[in-house]
Amino acid sequence: MTIDNNISINQIRNGLLRLGLGSGQVVMLHASLRTIGRVEGGPGGLLQAIFDVLTIEGTLMMLVGAKGAIYDIGDMSEAEKRATLVGRIAFDSKYTPANPEWGLICEALRTWPGVHRSRHPDYSFAAVGRMAKKLTADHNYNYCHGPSSPLGNLCRNGGKVLLLGAPFQSVTLVHLCEHLASVEGKRVIKYEAPVVESGKRVLVGIERFDTRRDIPGYSEDDYFGPMVEDYLRQGACKSGKVGHADSYLLDAQEFKQYGTYWLESKLPRLPKSIR
Repeated sequence: MTIDNNISINQIRNGLLRLGLGSGQVVMLHASLRTIGRVEGGPGGLLQAIFDVLTIEGTLMMLVGAKGAIYDIGDMSEAEKRATLVGRIAFDSKYTPANPEWGLICEALRTWPGVHRSRHPDYSFAAVGRMAKKLTADHNYNYCHGPSSPLGNLCRNGGKVLLLGAPFQSVTLVHLCEHLASVEGKRVIKYEAPVVESGKRVLVGIERFDTRRDIPGYSEDDYFGPMVEDYLRQGACKSGKVGHADSYLLDAQEFKQYGTYWLESKLPRLPKSIR
């Protein structure tokens, strides 16, 4: 349900400061405007409030994906995969819009002045700020959520994860934990996707873990929510209200370590001989 009360940029700034956001931090954002409330300036107003708190020394990053990306490609036959290539527009990191299903904030950040965007045709990240280029550079087509991805870069550079009313299922850092966990049952998918390189459409091969479904072996339908909830119960992160939304500021490296251990404690482990 959308909340009608208008929320000023200054109110958002104050809420972020109370949450522990500060100058110079490197932050990955997950946010729901519907939950926060009617923010002055809409998605741009929310981003401006965050940038005001981070200052020019800070950096903000989001997973923005791509319009036209096919996220259920792991369920397709080889013939279906080839057929999808015919009508798919080549991904261009400069011009391809963000995935519209992931909300208006993604596109607002993608088009923000000074933005840097990673090159992955399905799982691109956009970032603005002092560390933006470093976070998004050299994003591998293969295993795009792994240690060398923008997620790994976030952890290596003292990053935070900022949740503003977003569901726990949206915490993309869980995919890095999945990549690192020594557990059985990870499904690998392979396909091709069109990208623009030197002004021309080319096909690139992609190999990655299937992230549309959880790794099998957990007793419930979804482990994203329970993992984040268990982490929050440790009391290691800061929480509070930003606008009308329950909000959290997590340490990325700490969550990565906790989430990897959590998966290894809940799912069947790989034999020691092949870890």
